[in-house]
Amino acid sequence: MKKVYRLLRNNVQSGPFTIDELLQQHLKASDLVWVEGRNAWHHPFEMDEFAVIITKKEGYVEKKRRLPSEKQ
Repeated sequence: MKKVYRLLRNNVQSGPFTIDELLQQHLKASDLVWVEGRNAWHHPFEMDEFAVIITKKEGYVEKKRRLPSEKQ
């Protein structure tokens, strides 16, 4: 079962998203993300799911490597 993510940007919540759909939202460092099974919102760069695929650059979160769920 895939995890469900929600995005909070500028006090507006959106989703649900898969992780791939969430990454298409051009995440910003100021965004907050909630994932099913957790009890708090977190900045993307604080989450283990994004540890190998994001960097903070000009206030945006950029995809760095393919996710295991992505086809090569």
